[in-house]
Amino acid sequence: MTHFPRALVAALIALALPVAGCGGCGKTAPEPLVQDEGGAAAADTAGASAWLARHPRDDGGHLIPRSSPPPDDPSAQPPKPSRDPDWDLDSDDAARDYVRRYALGTKRYGTALDCVEVAASSPAGDRRSVAVKTAAGCPGAGTVRDVFLVDVAGDRMTVDDRSTRDPLARWPDGSDPEGPSEKLSEMVNVQAWRGPVKDQLTALLLVPIRVQTYGRGTYPVVTLAGWHGAVSPGASPSELRSMAESVCRATGGAPMAFLAGIDRSRILRIRCPGGARWDAL
Repeated sequence: MTHFPRALVAALIALALPVAGCGGCGKTAPEPLVQDEGGAAAADTAGASAWLARHPRDDGGHLIPRSSPPPDDPSAQPPKPSRDPDWDLDSDDAARDYVRRYALGTKRYGTALDCVEVAASSPAGDRRSVAVKTAAGCPGAGTVRDVFLVDVAGDRMTVDDRSTRDPLARWPDGSDPEGPSEKLSEMVNVQAWRGPVKDQLTALLLVPIRVQTYGRGTYPVVTLAGWHGAVSPGASPSELRSMAESVCRATGGAPMAFLAGIDRSRILRIRCPGGARWDAL
């Protein structure tokens, strides 16, 4: 082990002491921070604002999670319908239209109504009487085929004489004409839908995504992925006439309607022969 002279060690210690003690040499001690009451309040307010900016709260004072979506803008939401779709019976003679829908839906006189005439309704107690005759130009022209007694408000129908009339077949939804309707039916697999109506929609570049049938299964309401081309809101009945006529040919004269996207407040109704109109729900 090496031994240093005591004198040398003492000299080294004497030199080190000033160096260690002069870390703050030549510097003036900082003055204490002086802040009046107004400044302190301002600082507190600024701090609170910064904290709230980092931790926003709702109107009830609850913290809003950082992952929460922005609040909904009511003006950006689609309008909500005030009622469900209906089967759009002719207001001029709803009972006559009711019988016509039944005849088409059940094919009581064949696939079309070319050889029958559905007469205007007339009062029959608390119901309306609707006669159906063989049309002019067809064998047996003028022959009375049926006389229906219709309660449109109660959604019921029967015949005047069960002993001479053919029994009433069930509506397309399976319900008895003299009893209540069944629940609203809906097509389970729209992708598998085939037929003249689907072909016509494809030709018009319209994509069905949902099919529901109102009016005891006689009034299809098709929800489209969106309007396209001439078939769009704002189009006039005359501009939609060609589309309506093609749809009526595809349905065999049965009416139907269309909705589009998530906006169910506006419906395009097709009446046959060949009429189209926009309606608000």
